[in-house]
Amino acid sequence: DRSVDVKILSALDSSLVINGANVIPLGSDGLIVSLPSSPSPGDIVHISNLSQEITNEIQLNGNLLQGLYSDNLILDDSTSSFSLVFINLTLGWNIIGQN
Repeated sequence: DRSVDVKILSALDSSLVINGANVIPLGSDGLIVSLPSSPSPGDIVHISNLSQEITNEIQLNGNLLQGLYSDNLILDDSTSSFSLVFINLTLGWNIIGQN
């Protein structure tokens, strides 16, 4: 089976799923979606921002982004798609394949 779970994010359900496709739908504006607070090395989160907005954010939940950043990741590209892979507590989440 090669299917992938797809989650359409909303203000009512904004937690990102591990090893699934997370979609921020058209018209979402100012949405803050949350990464897991206790990820394991190798966890992957796929994100597709289809909102056509530049005000949505990803909350890091106390983890680092690429070993440096601890602030929310602002999705300032209205149509970006990429993956985040959790490496470890020192490096945190790593961005892969942003377009």
